[in-house]
Amino acid sequence: MLENIWNFANHKQVGSSSHNHDRKCDLANHSFSDMFQKESSDTREFYSPPLSDYGFQFAYSSISDQDIPQLLKQFLQSTPQQALLLAHNHITDQGFMELVAFLKENTTIKHLILSHNALSFNEFAKAGLADLLKVNRFIGWLVFNHNDISDLGAKHLGLALAHNKSVKHLVLSHNYITDRGLTDLLAGLNHHPTLESLFLANNQLSLEALPLLMTFVAQQSCLKRLDISGQFDPFDPLLIDLKKQCELKGIRLHY
Repeated sequence: MLENIWNFANHKQVGSSSHNHDRKCDLANHSFSDMFQKESSDTREFYSPPLSDYGFQFAYSSISDQDIPQLLKQFLQSTPQQALLLAHNHITDQGFMELVAFLKENTTIKHLILSHNALSFNEFAKAGLADLLKVNRFIGWLVFNHNDISDLGAKHLGLALAHNKSVKHLVLSHNYITDRGLTDLLAGLNHHPTLESLFLANNQLSLEALPLLMTFVAQQSCLKRLDISGQFDPFDPLLIDLKKQCELKGIRLHY
């Protein structure tokens, strides 16, 4: 899975469960390119971040909502970063809202990696999410796989992304999104001007989602990859129709 590259941190000296942020200072200015060495050539050709993309590695650091203000003050506001790597922590919507104030004014962060946390994008985060994605024109990667995003969170994401013109890759695999949430999400993503990949693997979609996805695919001009794996019978006629449609449009479908 492509999103696994954002969780691969063994090549860096990541503090296991410590709040000693001094150790993390040494993790800046590492290239993303080495994360792709264990991926297939097909994956690297699809998207390979330039060597200049770098960021502090805060994955697996037991960061909670209460740690975010100190994190922003000590590190992120002092040194320009192109990636915010916060996978495998304990961040909820409250911590996300702390990040929003920083990210709204940020012009360097291109990759927001918050996989394996506890985000749900409920009513508390709705306004901040919408504000962030409307104002920020620099974030290209939104990585939210393995969180607690259900239909309500998917709806709020869709509403926010309807006013966004920069996101290229949206990763929502391993959440709790059903057909209802997918409907709202896709409504916000219809005719998105930059979206290249959408990851929806291992959610809770039914066969009724396939016609929705076919309509969505027909309306996209930039989409290159769609991942819905782990949810459908590969021999189902509706899935076969979606596969054919994707092939005609040059979209890589993972099912």
